[in-house]
Amino acid sequence: MKANKLPAFIYLGLAIVSFIKCTGEGYWGIGTSLSLLVTLPWSLSMIIFMWAIAHDGARSLLIFLIPFAGLNFFFMYKIPDWLKRRREKSPSPAA
Repeated sequence: MKANKLPAFIYLGLAIVSFIKCTGEGYWGIGTSLSLLVTLPWSLSMIIFMWAIAHDGARSLLIFLIPFAGLNFFFMYKIPDWLKRRREKSPSPAA
């Protein structure tokens, strides 16, 4: 594994821990807050479900939050490669 992929896997571990913590909560708690935080910016769309989140925690919304975390992981995993390819394609400045 390359060093530039490490942040993506750290993020994935943090997301898994927050989802596990979230499933055990009955109401809004640290797991719910962390689950919403790690799935930003996608979880901003959850504002319309705030009543459900406030009274049942995010465990009822994990069906949405898990794919959001997967999307974040995908982007964090692929962006270093995309940036590297872009740097290789761009012509070097004239000296």
